[in-house]
Amino acid sequence: MNARFLLDTGASKCSIPIEVNNQILKLPIQRTDKGIQIAGGSADYDVVILEKMEVIRTKLYVEKVETWLSDDFILGMNFLSKFRFRISEGRKLTIES
Repeated sequence: MNARFLLDTGASKCSIPIEVNNQILKLPIQRTDKGIQIAGGSADYDVVILEKMEVIRTKLYVEKVETWLSDDFILGMNFLSKFRFRISEGRKLTIES
């Protein structure tokens, strides 16, 4: 499955919409992370494991990515921290393998 993710360097984990998991992926919930700090408070998120997450048309991928079920596709630091990267001009992400 291909999806567009919002890059969020403030997010500790990646996330995918609950409905995508319920209707397409059907991954089992591994546990619930409770009291996660978000803008305006805290929240609880169920965790699923994506077998492989990759950036298409590149050789960049991470296996066994713990992913929160939420409302959005978010690319968080548990993916980005596996690579050297920089953000330039406020909007351009450059990742080095």
